[in-house]
This record gives sequence, C-alpha cells and structure tokens, in this order.
Amino acid sequence: METDQPELESLFLKKLSGTLSPNESIYLEDRLKSNSQDRSDFEETRSVWKTSDQLQLPRGLSRNVRWNNLQQKIQSTSTHSVPTFKSLLKYAASLTVIGALIGIYLFTSSDELIEITTKYAETKTVTLPDQSTIILNAGTSISYDEDSWDDERLINLEGEAFFNVKKNGAPFTVASNNTTVRVLGTSFNVRSRNEITDVICLTGKVKFSILDRQSVVLTKGNGATATGNNLSPAYAIALVDTMPWITGALYFNDTPLKEVFAEMERYFNVRIIIKKDVGTLTFTGKFSKPQLNVVAETVCLSAGLRYTINKESITIE
Repeated sequence: METDQPELESLFLKKLSGTLSPNESIYLEDRLKSNSQDRSDFEETRSVWKTSDQLQLPRGLSRNVRWNNLQQKIQSTSTHSVPTFKSLLKYAASLTVIGALIGIYLFTSSDELIEITTKYAETKTVTLPDQSTIILNAGTSISYDEDSWDDERLINLEGEAFFNVKKNGAPFTVASNNTTVRVLGTSFNVRSRNEITDVICLTGKVKFSILDRQSVVLTKGNGATATGNNLSPAYAIALVDTMPWITGALYFNDTPLKEVFAEMERYFNVRIIIKKDVGTLTFTGKFSKPQLNVVAETVCLSAGLRYTINKESITIE
C-alpha cells in the first residue's frame, strides 16, 4: 500500500483521527472518488488504524513516559494475543503509516487540556509554564497540554494572539487552521480567522508552514499570509502599525468591509447586521481610542453606507 506521496498518508491519518480541516477534507474526498489506488491505500491504512486501537493511547503523560511505556508494550507483545508490531508491518507495507501511529501514541495530547478563551471586547494576558507570555485578542481561544509541556510546547490557537516566547531549548509551536509557526525564542503575532492566517515576526526568527508542504522563514519586520492551501512569500511590515490591538487601537489597511465589521463586533461586543451587499469594498484607517459611534460613522461614510445604532446592535444599510 506504499504511496508515492507521504502527505497523502498524512491526510489519511488526519481523516481517521477526525482532524482534517475543511479544505483538506474536500481535497481528500476528491482524491478518493477519482483514484482507485488512493481508495485502496486508504482502506489499508484504515485497517492498520483499527488494529492500532490496542495500543491504548495514554493521556496526560509526558513524551518520555509514553516512550518508556511503548517500549515495554513492544517487549511484552510476544506473550499476549494482541498483534505484534511485526504483524502490523505484515498488515501494511508502509513504514510511514506505522511510524505515524507510533507518533500518535507518543504525541497525542491530554484529555485535560488547559483552555483559555476571551470574550468579545476582552483581551487577556496568559503566562505559560515556561514563563512565556501570550496576549489574547478579543474572541480568541488557546489550548495546550500542561502535562507534556516540558517536552513539547504546543499551543492550539483560534483567533489572534501575540507571543513572547522564552528560549529554553524546547521548540515552541503554534498550530492554527492547517498552519504551524515554530520558534525557539522570539516574539511574533498570529491572526487566524476564516481560514486566513497572518504571521508577523517582531524579534528573532520563526518558520511559518502550511500542510507540511510549504514554508517561509520570517525575521524581524517580516510577515506572511496563508489563505486556504496557499502560502505567500515573506513581505515587509511597518512595525509601528503591527499590532495596534494590544494598546486598544483599531487599525485597518485596505481591509474588506466584512472583516472590518467582524472586527468591530469583537472589539465592541456588538452585533452588526449588514443589510446591503458591501461586495469588494475596503477600508483604511486607524483609531487610537476607538468609540463605537465614531468608528461606525467613519467606516460607513467612506463606503456611502447608512447605519443605525441600537442598544445592542448596529444596522448597516
């Protein structure tokens, strides 16, 4: 069943574990429908996956403990009726899949994840176990496994956050959508909303990757954007306007109006009802001390729109 595309096997495993992104799911379904060899490979992978259930993935253990447990399990399989790893290798010719299953055994995160969320109109500073800090923008959530933190500093992100990472020898990875940002010690900003992920590096160096197939290295003053399965080259950023949200400001640079209104909803915790098609209209402007009526009037005036502010909502016409 060995395939010529390791990334396809990765998608197989993500499908079986329920971690495919929407774009990955569409891509994989198209492949399975149109290619009989891919379907055959997937069925063999599914067979190995079902057999691997007997590994009993541990939760809440560090990577070193998991590895020791796995070694003991391998040594003990000869005296039990469960399939040995040799049996698994006979089941599937692909070492890639077996290696991935062992990786899942070692790296599966704890059921007891630390989860932190900010509401609309709220920001929050979080101190991690290694004293790295994260500032969460409004409408953002992060999660991480505290039990395995010393071995692998992995943060799952939905929304936008600024990271100031302490260098301690262990890699620090931020996962969002189908992208990863990997560093040792630096400060950077990640914004991941609606399948668009923007990364800006303020100090040090980060590696920004998508689907493990494309990557770009960012240094101070550089940014990059991932849209769907496409990753842009690095581009220069004016650091003075990099993260105005940290100081409470709002800044838009040729931003589509739909995104402007969505950001206003998060910032002011107000519902915005758009009754007119804003199409491809954009807005550029900065508000150092944003007030709802001022921002609404400025944005709508620039686009020739009318607005009505009610107690808990704004209607755009």
